[in-house]
Amino acid sequence: METEDESITASNRALLTTIAIIAVVIIGAIVLLCYFIILTGEGFVTAGPHPRISDGDAARCEITQEDFKEHPALKELIVQRKYVLFSHGVLLDLLVRITPGTYSFSAVHDPGSRYSKRVISYEEYRVLENQYSGCAYNGTVYAIVQTA
Repeated sequence: METEDESITASNRALLTTIAIIAVVIIGAIVLLCYFIILTGEGFVTAGPHPRISDGDAARCEITQEDFKEHPALKELIVQRKYVLFSHGVLLDLLVRITPGTYSFSAVHDPGSRYSKRVISYEEYRVLENQYSGCAYNGTVYAIVQTA
């Protein structure tokens, strides 16, 4: 026969187990929500013909081979016409790269992909946008923009 202390302990154990299960479910839902937000928030940089400047003579500057050496992502944007991924931090970048169905995953596993394997920081994107948007290469004026 159970004593009063043993029955309280059993009910406490059941209560703690229930609270632990609810906590695990809530934490799992939060992690999945964050994961979904990260994966749908892949941001890319792309380059294309400038929408307002079509004449190469009206360009701010001419993009040279030295510019491509200084900024390797610029060559992938302009010459190879690839999308370049923004960095969201080391852990999040790794998460995005190992998840099937993301652009980064296809860039790593498909050499012919239109997505670059290169990942640039937001600061690098700002440098590319400020220095090279409106500049010409082979007679075409390019705009460097962020895509969603």
